[in-house]
Amino acid sequence: MQFRSNIGLDHARQVVASLGAREVETLAATEILVLDLPDQADEAGFAHALLARADVEFAKLDRIVTPADITPNDPWFGSWQWYLSKIGAPGAWATTTADSRIIIAVLDTGIDSTHPDLQPKLIPGWNIYNSNSDTNDVYGGGLCPFG
Repeated sequence: MQFRSNIGLDHARQVVASLGAREVETLAATEILVLDLPDQADEAGFAHALLARADVEFAKLDRIVTPADITPNDPWFGSWQWYLSKIGAPGAWATTTADSRIIIAVLDTGIDSTHPDLQPKLIPGWNIYNSNSDTNDVYGGGLCPFG
């Protein structure tokens, strides 16, 4: 939940405490409060009551939502990149498509490390087949963005 911008964090915490809830955390770089509700509290009713307050910007239930699969608009996807569906890539893309902190391991006969889509994103890897750090394809048909 988040209070309106004109409400100070100390006042917000006092309101939360007066409702019998407890602040679990404040989400980083925001003033969004994650609350632990009183035992036996009706979560939906509590959120509705918070929304009725003039000083509350929003209140939402904390739920895990499974994202829908994303089908890319890449014309190669359906015909040539059959393996992406096989490894569950659409489900992963539904989670995120732009986080540079995510590292993907490729289990294949190697990669085309000169391909412009891959080259700037590669990190050192290991070639299990030859027990060395050369991750270039050992059979000539390894992973590149177009199969």
